Amino acid sequence: MKDDHVHPVTTAIRELLRARGAVWQEMQHAPAVTSEAAAAARSMNVALGCKSIVTLTGGTEGELHVFVVPGFATIDWARARIAADRRRLRLAPPETMVDLLALRPGTIPPFGRPILNATLIADVSLSQPRMNAPDIVAFAAGSAELSFVMERNAWMQAAAPKFASLVREPE
Repeated sequence: MKDDHVHPVTTAIRELLRARGAVWQEMQHAPAVTSEAAAAARSMNVALGCKSIVTLTGGTEGELHVFVVPGFATIDWARARIAADRRRLRLAPPETMVDLLALRPGTIPPFGRPILNATLIADVSLSQPRMNAPDIVAFAAGSAELSFVMERNAWMQAAAPKFASLVREPE
């Protein structure tokens, strides 16, 4: 059954995952635009989710980066600048995300090219197996009401992120 209301990014992710032979689960849920709300909607621990943070360098037509960190984590902006090899990064305003990605905050999947026209950089912790927890990732897939859940290794193979230390250390 074809749903005419599926976001093109969701369709592109499905096609990429199918081409890679990945297995994933799709979860419809109440709208959620924060990691905590999404975890609650999925009935999952926030540590199993990942959040995507979109930044812009230069003007409104600048280069986009998608930084991916665990759902519970806070990004360390100094580390993000080093990982992106940029002296300055700024959060992409919601209207810029809509203009350049056709997505709103809370709907950004953890993918770069070819899904999103952005450079993808993920925290190094997402490249390592979790201890005492399922080795999965859950993420927004182009909608605040749709999450994909899949094995972490399958996501890494499909998304092919650059890995760097991005998370702020606890104080």
